[in-house]
Amino acid sequence: MDAEHFDTLARALIDGRSRRGALASLVGGTLGLLGLTGTESKKKKKKKQRRPTTQVPISPPPPPPCANGIKDGSETDVDCGGACPRCADGRNCATTRDCASGYCNGGTCIVCNTGSGCGFDGSAECFCQQPTGGGAKFCANTIPVSRGSSCTCAPDQICVQLDATFYCYQRCSGI
Repeated sequence: MDAEHFDTLARALIDGRSRRGALASLVGGTLGLLGLTGTESKKKKKKKQRRPTTQVPISPPPPPPCANGIKDGSETDVDCGGACPRCADGRNCATTRDCASGYCNGGTCIVCNTGSGCGFDGSAECFCQQPTGGGAKFCANTIPVSRGSSCTCAPDQICVQLDATFYCYQRCSGI
């Protein structure tokens, strides 16, 4: 500090009215030398350490009953039969409706044999048929649902071609 500034500071300290102002200048100058200003020191005081937040993982919704890997509800085997899709051959069944083949024998879904008795499903006799174009045989109701010039049947039906006509038969539903 040079002599001129020192004299000005000394006079300010002697003068009673300026003592507060001189003290404020002195403290402000000291803070300035330390590299802290009033706002920066306030900011440093306000900063609080934050605790890390722990996120609780959200559980996915449970799978639907027909896809949960458990035999529950009206299912006759795990995730099939009853109100669920039909069961594959070798799985448990209670009626022909439980089986993709439409043939439940002794509590097990099995492939029917052409000409063997598939039973009666309440509306008509059922017969074992190989779908036109291949695929697994299954028991179908003997009364056709529709007929036409192409094989366009609903998913639970079998398409059979006789001469130039295509017939859609419903799978046996059982009684």
